Amino acid sequence: MEKSLWNYRITPRVFKQNAMQTIEIEGLDDSYRFGDDVEYQVKILSRDGYSFKSEYTMPPKEGIYAASWDIFCVKSIDDVLKFQYKFDKEGLWYIHILCLEKIHYTPLRQHYWPEENHERELVFSVYVLSEAMYGILPYKGDMHLHTYGSDGSKSPALMASKYRKYGFDFISITDHYTMEPSLEAIEKFKEIPTRFKLFPGEEVHHPLGGLYMFHVVNFNAKHSVNSLLQENLKEIEKEIELRANELNSEIVDRADAVFTAWHEWVYKQIKAADGIAIYPHPYWEILETYNVRESATREVYKRGLCDVIEMFGGTDKVNNRMQAQLYYQMREEGYQYPIVASSDAHSSVWDDHFSHLLAIVFAPGTDEIPGSIKTGKAVAIEALGSGEKNVYGQLPFVKFAWFLINEYYPRHDELCNAAGQAIERYVLGDKGQKMLVDLTEREVYKYEKSFFGYATKSEKDKS
Repeated sequence: MEKSLWNYRITPRVFKQNAMQTIEIEGLDDSYRFGDDVEYQVKILSRDGYSFKSEYTMPPKEGIYAASWDIFCVKSIDDVLKFQYKFDKEGLWYIHILCLEKIHYTPLRQHYWPEENHERELVFSVYVLSEAMYGILPYKGDMHLHTYGSDGSKSPALMASKYRKYGFDFISITDHYTMEPSLEAIEKFKEIPTRFKLFPGEEVHHPLGGLYMFHVVNFNAKHSVNSLLQENLKEIEKEIELRANELNSEIVDRADAVFTAWHEWVYKQIKAADGIAIYPHPYWEILETYNVRESATREVYKRGLCDVIEMFGGTDKVNNRMQAQLYYQMREEGYQYPIVASSDAHSSVWDDHFSHLLAIVFAPGTDEIPGSIKTGKAVAIEALGSGEKNVYGQLPFVKFAWFLINEYYPRHDELCNAAGQAIERYVLGDKGQKMLVDLTEREVYKYEKSFFGYATKSEKDKS
């Protein structure tokens, strides 16, 4: 089905369940054109669409479960196949196109290969969403990454441009101990005509590190929690000591009680700042021990001291597998949280986490991304190399994500790469790239609108 990505334009590729909608299929090159006034057979099938009896079965027998096709004929007009259809089931559908006449796409082909005709089937896939899901768009993002604002290697603006080159729609820079780098990148990108979205962020820690080295990603908050800690450390430590003493009646281990007290305080501050608390990498290893004891992580889960779980983070596959297993174990015990995957990248190369782990968030527009993350409208993507991936999350979103990975993102990422290259050159000082950024970003939007058949809420408001 790869040919459909590059050689044909199918508009749209996403449909609303039980709504009559128009489909247009057009070849993009002379070698793939449809012949005008030529009759083509259209066969439409839901992947979940077998029935007990069907007029069209392979083999043609009654009393067996077999694929149930809708079959009809259309003629090409101006090299475009255009027809209407009502998809009655959610999920993946296939559209087969078969030329019924012995005709060649081009005179040259007919001259040199007269024995051949185009009685071959073309297969296109489309996706049908329920009324509740229809209107959402996928946003590829990373909510945990670093720049030279802490222990990363690139400036905030340059790191952001690298992400756009790799097809990302949004990121949050989350440097250690500070929100300033993320705010710096946001300010820099205000002058760049891109739809790439940057959210404020930071990774919150105790200012002195040490034994209780808690890590919490503070996503999209109105102000920094690290700054509060650094400015009021002595008073806060006294507050934590008192709270830990109270918790000792419930948590016997003193270390876990102190850790829990710190997490309560950080979570409370993130909520006061209207941020989202993401709990990251509990099995990260430092000084031959896990960053957080498993017993302490369980307290975070049980007490609701985060909004979202970072199911995967960093490049250690063993640790990521343990994080996933802990997540599912805690779900069995009744503690359910939305999930994301984040790279924890410190540079922009594959070997340093970059583009290895990510999330796809489903929202009406970029402004609604935080709300979708909190309500579980996101999937965690784990890239394993050699093109292999795993997708985790709620089943309707996982199924839709697989369709997008195969059918939407290859072309989307190619267009974003052109935009990202122009943004990178602009960030590095070539201000003449601003017009090219605008042109290439418009191409990303045109493709998105064509694929989904609708604009984002924010884009509609602008028009």
